[in-house]
Amino acid sequence: MISLTNLLSRLFLPLVGILVIILLYAPTLIAIIMSFDPRGFAANFPPIGFTLKWYSDFLNNPTLILGLKNSLVVGLLSVLFSLLVAVPCAYVFARHDFKGKGLVSTFFLSPLIVPGVVTGVGLLTFFSAIGFNNSFPNLVIAHTVIGFPYVFRVVFASSIGLDRSLEEASLVLGAGRLETFARVTIPMLTPALVAASVITFAISLDDIGVSVFLVSPSTYTLPVALFSLLRASFTPVIAAASTFLMIGTFAAITGIEKSIGLDKFLNLY
Repeated sequence: MISLTNLLSRLFLPLVGILVIILLYAPTLIAIIMSFDPRGFAANFPPIGFTLKWYSDFLNNPTLILGLKNSLVVGLLSVLFSLLVAVPCAYVFARHDFKGKGLVSTFFLSPLIVPGVVTGVGLLTFFSAIGFNNSFPNLVIAHTVIGFPYVFRVVFASSIGLDRSLEEASLVLGAGRLETFARVTIPMLTPALVAASVITFAISLDDIGVSVFLVSPSTYTLPVALFSLLRASFTPVIAAASTFLMIGTFAAITGIEKSIGLDKFLNLY
């Protein structure tokens, strides 16, 4: 006999799950649908027809396309620099204990908890104080700062579980530590590096809290361009650009699934 508690659990929990899914994905779905609305402004939902005009306008809008190009370049460079700096740090932290390790680790992960606005203002003040006012390098440095903790966290977690016997075998057979790290350790860390790269790139592509303080009229990212356009008028072009970014995110997730598998990707945490 099914108790009242079990009955309520069977009815209530699926309902809560469905409600959570709706709350999470309904805004995204609405934005995608509205990107096909033939009306020239964001009107009431649902749309009254279907058109691809706004995608064409997005692809032919020089301001938005320049922002997209800048976002892609800044994102790729921030991934590269984050990997170069964070991977050795994470590996050392995973293999060695030293005084003040916890304090330094907290400092490395601090961009995760510091609001983007605070980080943006701090970086703007710092760059102004040293007289370094070139927007593009500033954006790359800023996105590297906010991407570093994600790479550090993922690679650190993966480094702890590495089979040290393979590295020891390499050292015994005559390889140096740098050669062992490059030819044995890095290949074993490949799933973590792919995961960290995707996360860092996504964070960079989506950032506006830091970027808005460091852009210039000629150097800006797509989120900043969309935010500026949104302040003037909300047209379906914004929804089309957002859908374009969502397609890119879906492609990245598909790439993870094809390369290392989402199960391995999620197990890194």
